[in-house]
Amino acid sequence: MNANTEHGVSRAAGGFRPKHTFYHPNSRGTGAALQLELHPASDNAEGCLMAKLAGQLTVGESGGAQPVCARFGWDEAIAIKLGFNDLSKMLQVFRGECESLENGKGLYHRTPRGATRINLRHQIDVVPGFLFECYRSLKSGKESHAAINLTAYEATGLAEAIASSMGLICFGIPLPAGRDGLEGKTATGEQRNAPAA
Repeated sequence: MNANTEHGVSRAAGGFRPKHTFYHPNSRGTGAALQLELHPASDNAEGCLMAKLAGQLTVGESGGAQPVCARFGWDEAIAIKLGFNDLSKMLQVFRGECESLENGKGLYHRTPRGATRINLRHQIDVVPGFLFECYRSLKSGKESHAAINLTAYEATGLAEAIASSMGLICFGIPLPAGRDGLEGKTATGEQRNAPAA
């Protein structure tokens, strides 16, 4: 199997890995997985992290000669777009500047199809760390909920990853020297030396 596609991981041009997934299965089948995909800003779109939060479908089996991994419901996952403001507020929670998003009210995203409420809060009881959860209510009447507990060390790493991604989310991937920024074509000498308008 090609190393670039192993385990379903694709590598974008430029050599960075745009996805990371946290898998938290449990023996009760009530675990969850969180996948984050980086979308750098471009000349016509703001950057973001796309998040998918999926519930556990099967328990899996770790014993035996052929272990079977738990499966997650990616087809029914709650997908959300986390932009600059969302991520900045999440960083405040991860860094301990506040206990939860918007003092426990969460973040609301509205679309023509419905609404999503996103919560992130620090917790000490039950499972120490951070609880990330999403509630989706569609105009069709369908409602869904998914949640994942992130350990303190996962939250620390995720906060660092978000912070280091903010430049790409705000400004995109810098073009190599000698590029004019339009469709990646090399600027001609006349274009580089043209007076500013």
